[in-house]
Amino acid sequence: MAATPALAGFKVLVTRPAKQADGLMTLLQAEGATVLTQPAITISPITPRPEAITAYHDFDYFIFISQNAVEFALPLLPAVEN
Repeated sequence: MAATPALAGFKVLVTRPAKQADGLMTLLQAEGATVLTQPAITISPITPRPEAITAYHDFDYFIFISQNAVEFALPLLPAVEN
């Protein structure tokens, strides 16, 4: 007798941005959940202030709090010099 999937009978609402929801939806469905999607936010880049871009060399470290922050910030920074 096959085991019942852990989330069988559950409905799960995924509110992640549309481009980032697929992986989570796949995992939930694999565990038997019925998945509904309704993105709650849209992630998009902002136009940075020029002084913020040129001041990068004043810092020893950058801390990014999300994959989205890395995706949008790194192209704005010049190549790292050794």
